[in-house]
Amino acid sequence: MGNIETMIKWMKDREGKVSYSMTSRLGPNSYDCSSAVYFSLRAGGFFT
Repeated sequence: MGNIETMIKWMKDREGKVSYSMTSRLGPNSYDCSSAVYFSLRAGGFFT
């Protein structure tokens, strides 16, 4: 089962450190909205 707190921590750890980009959205320096949610879900263990 995934951990929402880990998802939030993943987001907070990147707050102010990454940029928004639709073309370079796979990290680690930039994400778009959906890729940020996807990677936070992965960090939270929602995908196995």
